[in-house]
Amino acid sequence: MKKVIASLFAIFCLMAPVFAAGSKDSGHYVTISGKQISLPKKIERIISLSPSNTEILDGLGVSKKIIAVDTYSRIPEGVSADIPKFDIMNPNTEQLIALAPDVILTTGMAEVKGTDPYQPCRNAGITVISIPTASTIDEIIESITMLGTITKTTSNATKLNKKITTAISNIKSVVARIPEAERKTVYFEVSPAPYLYTTGYGTYAHEMFEICGLTNVFGDIEAWKPVSNEQVLAKNPDFIFTTTDLLPDPIQEIASRKGWAVIAAVKNNSIYQIENRVISQPCQNIIEGLEYISKTVYPKYFK
Repeated sequence: MKKVIASLFAIFCLMAPVFAAGSKDSGHYVTISGKQISLPKKIERIISLSPSNTEILDGLGVSKKIIAVDTYSRIPEGVSADIPKFDIMNPNTEQLIALAPDVILTTGMAEVKGTDPYQPCRNAGITVISIPTASTIDEIIESITMLGTITKTTSNATKLNKKITTAISNIKSVVARIPEAERKTVYFEVSPAPYLYTTGYGTYAHEMFEICGLTNVFGDIEAWKPVSNEQVLAKNPDFIFTTTDLLPDPIQEIASRKGWAVIAAVKNNSIYQIENRVISQPCQNIIEGLEYISKTVYPKYFK
């Protein structure tokens, strides 16, 4: 059960509410959810308690300022693997305060129970900012811009966002040449049986498949939702992508499910495992995800 909860972490992050707060030491400001947040004059020590924020900070070139992360974050290259790691839902606030960070970056994930576990840090004068978790690609771009403002790396943020928009534009230009008769359908599985979870409209994952010229078979549902075996069978997708890494062979597990042999993706061996970091984290890594999906589904056009 613990493994299932871990596999659904990205989904719950996307569904979390938004909170933001600042400190008294006003050096510059950032506007979050319509509120102007005061920031320290210098930000040299950052605690990142969100996997996507950690990835974006790395992309902005400030990973060396990271002094601690959450347990789900990938440790950026050049950062010690031994830095402290915290539980987002139940952080050790005494340890957080002892690390003397200039800013703590988190998400609304921790406040879903209606309480703020970081209040002791705020009381200690530490700037704690909950960055809204991006649901769409436009919001990913906004998050990068926001973190660029916070870390005073706006130029790097602009360059990073340009890479995203350029990659999307390039893929769309190729997809436009693919005949409708050759377009494929896809089922995206976030969590394995028996707790099948997928994505629908209003999410960047759904947008990614559309950009790559695929029709999401569950594009009629909103956000991230559980689905049944029967629903997937009825949709009969041409391709299946899964982020599951909890099983020795997730592709074989999907292919061997009772009744699934009739699904086009199974019959044609079109089941693929895709890394969580390139599709389940709202950050610049979606560029890798877009390239992987497009080349996998349409190798004739993407070489």
